[in-house]
Amino acid sequence: MIETAGASVATAALTASLFSVGGAVGGVAAGSLADRFGIKVMLPFAMAGVVAVISLGLTIGSIAIVPVAGVAGFFAIGLLTLMSAVVGQFYPEEIRALSVGASLAVMRIGAAAAPWAAGHLLDLGLSPGGLFAGCAAIGMASGLAFSGAARQRGAAVEKGAHSGIAH
Repeated sequence: MIETAGASVATAALTASLFSVGGAVGGVAAGSLADRFGIKVMLPFAMAGVVAVISLGLTIGSIAIVPVAGVAGFFAIGLLTLMSAVVGQFYPEEIRALSVGASLAVMRIGAAAAPWAAGHLLDLGLSPGGLFAGCAAIGMASGLAFSGAARQRGAAVEKGAHSGIAH
């Protein structure tokens, strides 16, 4: 997509690399922030990721895509990394391994299907900006859902702690 918009192969490769590096740094940062402030950092990460991913779509064809890709990776991949790390906290011990495995399987299926789906949508006439806006909307929905589940689970655990019920 970046090359089609007129960028060089080197710019496209640098953009993809910075997205990945940003994601690695974002995963570490998200984990550190979650250790310090709890999983409530997910929602700000999701909101920042929405802005960054939409910006990524808007900067295709511009050299500005290179730093924007790093920021988008930081928040989008950082959030996914954090979600993978904490999903086990939401399930009882008896099914924790199954829940973590299932969530990772869904993420892998999404990672495999996404390029195919994106290519199909672009072939159907969706603009790159529209594609990235759609991805941002899906990311925001998952961030909101995960944050809501985290709050609900946290309230249930707190209530159980006050009533003497162990979780």
